[in-house]
Amino acid sequence: MGHHVKKEKGFTIIEVVLVLAIAALIFLIIFLALPALQRSQRDQQRRTDLGRIIAASNHYKGNNNGATSFTFDASGYATAYDTGGNALYQQYLDSKFSDPSANTQYAILGTGAIIPTAAKQIAIYKSSDCTAAASATGTKIVFRMFLESGGYVCQVN
Repeated sequence: MGHHVKKEKGFTIIEVVLVLAIAALIFLIIFLALPALQRSQRDQQRRTDLGRIIAASNHYKGNNNGATSFTFDASGYATAYDTGGNALYQQYLDSKFSDPSANTQYAILGTGAIIPTAAKQIAIYKSSDCTAAASATGTKIVFRMFLESGGYVCQVN
């Protein structure tokens, strides 16, 4: 007489644990990658905003015989006001230009600052290029904006 072993249908505990471990690993990878992706998206929005701010500046210059709307101090740094005494953010940095991480308007850095160190900061100054220091005799306007993922983006106009 032989014994018949009845096989149970279903999964073993090892199979269930293995599937759960793989699912947990996938969720962990997604959880770790998501903040970097969000930072990258916010930085892309900052680059887009900077381009739009420069386009608005160029539009102003085109409509005003090449004059800039920025007021510069003796060292070549843009002040927080335009040539008419209006706050720059009212002209360029309205609600369409809110920093994506802080949801507040970008701020122009004050005198003596060319490297933004925090979100929502833009440095505007006269210089020859992005690597040179500010100069009262600079022929170009440099726009520099902080990037959350490190460093900054700089464009010469």
